[in-house]
Amino acid sequence: GVIGFMLCSTEGPAVDFRHPVNPIDAQESQCDRPLKFYNSE
Repeated sequence: GVIGFMLCSTEGPAVDFRHPVNPIDAQESQCDRPLKFYNSE
């Protein structure tokens, strides 16, 4: 199966979901398996 997440922002400052404030750095991305995500584009 597939789990999907919808990111929404209704309050506070404008949010750019394509450029996160706290991106995953190189050390955090070193895990047993590569991180995977779904991109609808």
